[in-house]
Amino acid sequence: MSEMFAGLWDKTIQNIDLKEKKVKNAWQALNDAVKAICVTENYIFVAGADPIVKAWTKDGKKCKDYIGHQGWVYSLQVYENMLFSGGDDKTIKVWDIESTVMLDELIGHENGVTSLEFANGELFSGSYDHSIICWDVEEIKQQIEERDLMKVEEKESRVMEEKMKGTKKGGKSAKKAPPSKTAGKTAKKSAKK
Repeated sequence: MSEMFAGLWDKTIQNIDLKEKKVKNAWQALNDAVKAICVTENYIFVAGADPIVKAWTKDGKKCKDYIGHQGWVYSLQVYENMLFSGGDDKTIKVWDIESTVMLDELIGHENGVTSLEFANGELFSGSYDHSIICWDVEEIKQQIEERDLMKVEEKESRVMEEKMKGTKKGGKSAKKAPPSKTAGKTAKKSAKK
């Protein structure tokens, strides 16, 4: 590895050449101080006092925004095709990296989530509430899959419901049964009495 990236309080990301020991490139990454940075093969994820997590290419081109936190974002980690972000809003948000869609929100801390780390198929989150929570990653993935299936089924159900409404409006409707003669006679007899 001949380069590294650093996020600074002055809102910038600096690309540092490790051989030359100097800054090759720098750019403003956020509108406020950088608190967290996570570098992958394709992206540099940056977060901080600005509640929006941003993704940059390594040459400094902004390409994605992950919008959903309600305050500072302190920690970032990537697991497979998901980005995890921990924030001052006491939540861990799980994002699809490519689409930027929020897949899940993990709630369990009573104060801001300050750190995230993966080990042995589990996510460990630390917080200002002086606790560490261990989350099962397979369980998180299963919840996301189940929620996606429920969305598909709900969409299919709505389509069927609309088709049924359309059939009732435009198609042949069932004939109404004629009024019962017995009921009419009974009503007339009771009226005579």
